[in-house]
Amino acid sequence: MLGITKECELMSDWIRKEEKLITFGGFQRHELEECRLIRSRTLDVMLTIMKGFFFPSSKMWRDLMANN
Repeated sequence: MLGITKECELMSDWIRKEEKLITFGGFQRHELEECRLIRSRTLDVMLTIMKGFFFPSSKMWRDLMANN
């Protein structure tokens, strides 16, 4: 399952189990960290693809990255 989908499923299950919107109980820490890592890596891949497609060796891309 993709990171954000898995994370949403875990959060929904947790909210249902706790029967309230806020609680300080918890998830297995590694499960949410895994989801975040998957999202982060997916974003990195997408940015790399976009860089090659929209800004092939363009000064515009370098300027954009320098400003962030």
